[in-house]
Amino acid sequence: MIGVNIGHAKTLDEYLKEAETFQNENQIEKAISTMEQAVKEYPKSSAAYAHLGIAISMKAQQTKDYEEIFKVIRRAFEMWNRALSLDPHNVTARFYRGAWAVNIPKFVRQLETGIKDMEIIVMALKQSPDEEARAQLVRAYQQLATGYQKAGDYEKAKETWGEIIKIAPETELADLAQTTIEHIVAVEKWLVEKYGKKQDIPEITELRQKQ
Repeated sequence: MIGVNIGHAKTLDEYLKEAETFQNENQIEKAISTMEQAVKEYPKSSAAYAHLGIAISMKAQQTKDYEEIFKVIRRAFEMWNRALSLDPHNVTARFYRGAWAVNIPKFVRQLETGIKDMEIIVMALKQSPDEEARAQLVRAYQQLATGYQKAGDYEKAKETWGEIIKIAPETELADLAQTTIEHIVAVEKWLVEKYGKKQDIPEITELRQKQ
C-alpha cells in the first residue's frame, strides 16, 4: 500500500532480516549498526530493541578485553530491559536476558533477574502444545538449573536438572544433567561429613555446558 512506509527508510522486518544476514556472515558491527538504525526508526518496537541486544551480545562473545566484555554485556542488558518495558511478553528478549544473566559472573548482579526470567519462560513453554516448545523447554530448564546452582539453591537445581532427564532421556543433555546432579550430591555429602550440615558455599564448580 502506497504511503505505508512514509518517514521510514525500511520496514522493521527488512531491518531484522538485514541484521540477521550480517550476523550469519559474522559482520557483527554491521548487524549492530543496522539494529541501531531500526530502533531510531521504530523507537516503540520491543522486537527492535530485543534484536539489537542480541547483536550486541554477539559482540561480547568476540571481545577479548575482559573489562570491555562487561561494558558490552551491560549495554545488551539495557536493550533487553527496554524491550521488556515496551512489551513484557517479548519471549525473545526475556529468554536472551535470562540466559545471559544466569551464565555471567555473579558480580554483574543479574543472577536473580535471570532466574526469574527463566522461571517465566519455563512456565510459558510448559503450557504450550507446540512440539517446538518441547525442545525450547529443555534449553530453558538447562538455563534455569544453571541459575539455581549458581545461586546456591541446590535442591531446586537438582529438581530442574531432573526435569531434563524426564523430557529428554538418552540425550547428551540428559547425561550432563545426571552428571551434574551426582556432582551436587557428592558436594552436599562432603559438606555434611565436614560440617555436619549442608552449609552454603559460594558455588559448586560449574561443569562445562553442552550446547
